[in-house]
Amino acid sequence: MIDIEKLRSFYYVIKEGSLIKAASALDKNHTTLSKHLTDLEQSYNIKLFVRKRKRLELTEKGKELFTLAQSTIPNLENGATEILSLSATYFFAAFVFIPRAICIRATRSPADRIPPIPEAMP
Repeated sequence: MIDIEKLRSFYYVIKEGSLIKAASALDKNHTTLSKHLTDLEQSYNIKLFVRKRKRLELTEKGKELFTLAQSTIPNLENGATEILSLSATYFFAAFVFIPRAICIRATRSPADRIPPIPEAMP
């Protein structure tokens, strides 16, 4: 099974064009990303890059893995963002909005209070 964090590192190195830029985008150390790339190569016993002067050139296997990463990593990141967004919305509703609404309702004079919602009749 592929390590998603290592695949993400690989994806960003190719997308950004360098280890340094990818490290900055991921807020990681470039040494960590280099280790992730080496681990990927060793785990699958393949060569992902031909290391040339100041650049990495993808091998055929590297191109195949990058195609997989292109269809996987952005979807995972978007899904995580959506989940966090929903979590924040529910948190706000449960811990901020609803308690404040209850307090406001409780402090109003009886004449200003909103009547309770009647239960549905059978």
